[in-house]
Amino acid sequence: MLIVDDDERISRIVAQVLSNLGYHVLEAQTGADALDQCDLWKKTIHLLITDVAMPVMDGPEVAKQVQRIRSGHCKQEQLGFFRTESPVDRLK
Repeated sequence: MLIVDDDERISRIVAQVLSNLGYHVLEAQTGADALDQCDLWKKTIHLLITDVAMPVMDGPEVAKQVQRIRSGHCKQEQLGFFRTESPVDRLK
């Protein structure tokens, strides 16, 4: 599995949970890092989990590029949420 999230805390938690369940997990914090991981890891990547909203290269673009590199041999899941207001705004 390849986990891509620009928030390292989130990717670490997800990777730790999946590792504890017996999965081999690769981590990347940017789209470019994810593409590098795909080039370096010669075994099958069975699942790609990406954050949807990331700077420079968002989750859908990462997934498209991984599919291109891996010739469509990677199932993808995109996780994320959009916050319309900050916690500070809620206090007003």
